[in-house]
Amino acid sequence: VEKRHDAIFRKVRGILNKLTPEKFDKLCLELLNVGVESKLILKGVILLIVDKALEEPKYSSLYAQLCLRLAEDAPNFDGPAAEGQPGQ
Repeated sequence: VEKRHDAIFRKVRGILNKLTPEKFDKLCLELLNVGVESKLILKGVILLIVDKALEEPKYSSLYAQLCLRLAEDAPNFDGPAAEGQPGQ
């Protein structure tokens, strides 16, 4: 499980490294399809985005848009259907 998480986080870092306004929509879709299948992974992805935004203030609005898209389109792990699922 940990190796799978590491692989997902590596993919996310790669996507964030390529992020530009021109590539936003394409990379946003890639990010949504990396395998965000648990609350733990979602938290890790969010932390990576925040770290990247702090490293590159020039693109902070782009990272904010990315977080908004994640909030809208990523799975919600807090609902009643998610209770009792592994990985929380």
